[in-house]
Formats: sequence, C-alpha cells, structure tokens
Amino acid sequence: QLRTELRGLNATPEEFRALFAATDPIDRELQLLGEDTGAEAAAKRARLEQQREAAIREALTPERFEEFRLLHDTHYLAAVVEARKAGAPAEAGRGLYEINHAAALERQRISADPSLSDEEKEEELSEIEKQHKVARAALLGLPPPPEAASTPPPPNVFQHRVGPHETLAGLSLYYRVPLSDLL
Repeated sequence: QLRTELRGLNATPEEFRALFAATDPIDRELQLLGEDTGAEAAAKRARLEQQREAAIREALTPERFEEFRLLHDTHYLAAVVEARKAGAPAEAGRGLYEINHAAALERQRISADPSLSDEEKEEELSEIEKQHKVARAALLGLPPPPEAASTPPPPNVFQHRVGPHETLAGLSLYYRVPLSDLL
C-alpha cells in the first residue's frame, strides 16, 4: 500500500524504510477501525490521519514532503497532465499549478471584497481571467490569446524584491503583468 502511495516520488530505500516505520503502526490502527462510521470512530480516524501526515512530514525533508503532498493534489496532477498534453515538459506542470492556484486565490479575494461593486468585481475577474490565459499560454509555449496579443505592454517599469514564498505566477497576478513579460 505504501509503495502505491509513494508512486511518482521515487523514494530512496532509506526514505521508504523511514516512512514505513513511521506510518505502519498508524495504518494498523486505521485498519482496526474498519468500516465503523460512528462518531467516535470518525474522530479517531481523523486524529490518526493527522498523526500519519505528521509522521510522513517528519520522515521526509521539507522539499520531499512538498513533492509528496503535490503528488496527492488533484489540481497539481491535472496541471501536469495539461502541460504534457500541450507538449511542454512535465516540470511545467508545477508552474501551471502555481498560476492556477494564484488565479483561484485572486478570484476568491475579488469575490469576497465588500468594497467592490458587482460591476467592478466582474471587470476585475475578467482581467484576472485574461491574465491567467496569457500566463498559461506563455508557460506552455502556446501563442497568446487574441485579446492579449493586442494589449499594449505596460508603460512603467519598476523593481520588486522577491520575498520568501513568492512565485512568478503570484507576482504576475498581483501586479497584473503577464507572466511572459516577467520571464
């Protein structure tokens, strides 16, 4: 079961042994719960699953845990498939995932902003969608969408010092600059 769960991670023998030692006792307890759907069993199952995730996090380096987490994220896997279908390398899936994630967060922010009228929200959401399409096309090596091709480049240039955890995709959406311009 663990080998199946680790598919795509290419765990080293040492990582596999550490993961097995960390998760096996928890997996056994989860198996003992069986199909019990009672409230107490559900609470115990949730607690054990949290312990299991913490054990996996501890057994792997932070970078490897992030790889593991992404391999179980359906949005990430869909981005990898989309990148491959477009003829881009599988590694482009990570960038596509970040672009999609940043766009989704920006859509949520705009939708939840009480200071914007419905028309302003619609206008900003439309702009986010345009930028999202341009960034995706640039990353996948596709021609820009027709609307984006006719948009003149922004007239001003400025500097930004990249902070921890900032990505090009996030900065593209934040400053409303196509990812291709940043690249």
